[in-house]
Amino acid sequence: MRNAYRYTMLCLGLAGCLDLSVLQSGANPPDMALPMDMATPDMAAPPVDMAPVDMAPGDMATPFAWASVTPGTAPAKLYGISGVASGGTNIYVVGASATVVKSTNGTQFAAAAAPATGAMDFTSLWVQDANNLYVADANGRVFVSTDGATAAGNWSDKGTGSLTPQRAIFGRSGAGASVLVAGDDTTRALLLTPITAPSWSTTATACTGGVKSTGVWASSSYYLIVGEGFKAAKGTNPATACTQLSNMDLAGSPNFVAASGVDDQNAYLLTADGQLGHTDLTAANDKMFRRGRVNGATFTAMWVRNVNEVWVVGSQGGNPKVWQWQSGSMNMTDRTGTLSAGGYTLTGIWGDGAGGLWIIGNNGTNGAIFKH
Repeated sequence: MRNAYRYTMLCLGLAGCLDLSVLQSGANPPDMALPMDMATPDMAAPPVDMAPVDMAPGDMATPFAWASVTPGTAPAKLYGISGVASGGTNIYVVGASATVVKSTNGTQFAAAAAPATGAMDFTSLWVQDANNLYVADANGRVFVSTDGATAAGNWSDKGTGSLTPQRAIFGRSGAGASVLVAGDDTTRALLLTPITAPSWSTTATACTGGVKSTGVWASSSYYLIVGEGFKAAKGTNPATACTQLSNMDLAGSPNFVAASGVDDQNAYLLTADGQLGHTDLTAANDKMFRRGRVNGATFTAMWVRNVNEVWVVGSQGGNPKVWQWQSGSMNMTDRTGTLSAGGYTLTGIWGDGAGGLWIIGNNGTNGAIFKH
């Protein structure tokens, strides 16, 4: 009996060892398998209804929301937006048929006073301060309001003497204040310095490069002019000389559509075919470098927040789009989000530097304004 007992116990011990080895090998029999909700982490993918959007990582956490702040009576087609945020927000929007729209809080926009006579379609604007507004038109002129577009009688025609459409305008404030305007005249841009001067100076031929100009910008020391045919030029005094910029790694020979920047070392150039360029205006090599690209996109306008952040509007696949570029990345993040701008072509963007962003567009008949 003693031997039989020992034999039985030995068999039980061996059986236990066999079961333990099976468990250690991971080859569990079917009835020992873990159910799905107890599976190992790589199998623990939650069902769709357990992965809400607000749990997504990073900038995917919530949709980028755009709300319409278009005036109750829809304005004519809109082409330009800019403003000032110091001492309160003042935002101006201009467009066809001498349209001027204004907001002092960023959420309510209303029609403002336009010049009483003579103005054509407004194409672009530069806001010197809350009260002084410079607007270029499609008939070659520049109109100035000195009271924040409050009264039609307080607009004046600066008399450029040009008969071709002006497409872009930008200025400097403070000491040495000036205004640079350019457009369809392929031989010249116009410079008003100081801004109290009664007449405009023509720029050197090299400033326009023999093509139509589409964008102008000024840093503290330089002026920048960009245009069709992949032409861009810089100058400290465009009334006497400009230097054409040369390409480093932008692809092809696209048309430039806009110029902007932060300081002498950081100027940005936008192409119609979805490229964001950068140049150091102080550099002796006069090179342009690509900072970002969106394949298949059409860019129309940009706003530069700082050297590390640029916002761009345009279209892709027939739909209006908004992108954000951040330093160190060749990619641009789609920030279109919940924008419900069906049928709109986006034409402008401006930000207050504190998180507020506004974009404008046209649907072929009327304009619209959207705020983030």
